Amino acid sequence: MAISVCVVGAGVIGLSTAFQILQNNPQYHVTIIADKFASNTTSEVAGAIIQPEVLENPENSEIDLQKQRFMPTLEWIASISEENPHLNGVQHLQLFSYFNEKRPDPYWKDWVPAFRRVTAMEKNLLAGNNI
Repeated sequence: MAISVCVVGAGVIGLSTAFQILQNNPQYHVTIIADKFASNTTSEVAGAIIQPEVLENPENSEIDLQKQRFMPTLEWIASISEENPHLNGVQHLQLFSYFNEKRPDPYWKDWVPAFRRVTAMEKNLLAGNNI
């Protein structure tokens, strides 16, 4: 007897969940139920941002657990974005987090591709809203 799975929601999370279930269990029957589908969802235009959550005063075990969960997710997203980027809609875009006060580098800076601080010119452009 085939296993049937119902995924509720057709946004980024729902479709990613359904995709992952089918990729790992091709014999499953997956049904997606949603009140809206593309192009009527916020995921269609907003997209998804993946970045480690900033933990306040984390224990080393919490950081290790977060890395164990984050890195495979990031690698999986990277793999599907390379397969057929124009068909699957997954693209890597650069994300900037801008803070008014100087902060130390986050503990997860080596986990994300191309982490860097903004240059003085970029900071001036951001401060003047000239971008």
